[in-house]
Amino acid sequence: MTSKPFDEWSWQPCDSRSDLVARLEKAKGKVFQTLADKEANAWGYAAQDGEFIPIGYADLGLTPVVVAWRETVFVGSGGTLTALDAKTGQPVFSYVMPTVFHEFLRIEDGLLLARDEIGFVALSLQGQEKWKALCGDIVEDYEIQGEIDGAVITGRTMEGSNFRFVVEMV
Repeated sequence: MTSKPFDEWSWQPCDSRSDLVARLEKAKGKVFQTLADKEANAWGYAAQDGEFIPIGYADLGLTPVVVAWRETVFVGSGGTLTALDAKTGQPVFSYVMPTVFHEFLRIEDGLLLARDEIGFVALSLQGQEKWKALCGDIVEDYEIQGEIDGAVITGRTMEGSNFRFVVEMV
């Protein structure tokens, strides 16, 4: 895999929602609005350069991932991918992933490629789904070659099935 052209924020877990609130009350800087899943049973915040995004999430073994790219901050947490305006903190879009969000793979002019537990999605930076491919089982490993539009994704699932997808924008 190639290096990722975006900045990943650091993740700070908290013991509870009240612990999160207490930590952020002491923090000096900009606190974005809290993002929380309906099933939130774990709390924490993402931090970068004096900015904080409080997040409540259903603890499924994966912590939220927050990355910044140009004027947008993207948050992958549970089954949701959310984009926030980096200056105002206001939501740009929220997208429900097919399953549990795992990672951001690529961000380019106008496009975002992300992976969940069983596949991959490409979105416009306004949140419209442009392409999606699901493997039918949990992705064990994968490799991406090329830019997002036209990229070839190959890999294997946990049950041993091989997959190959070509990302084609519609």
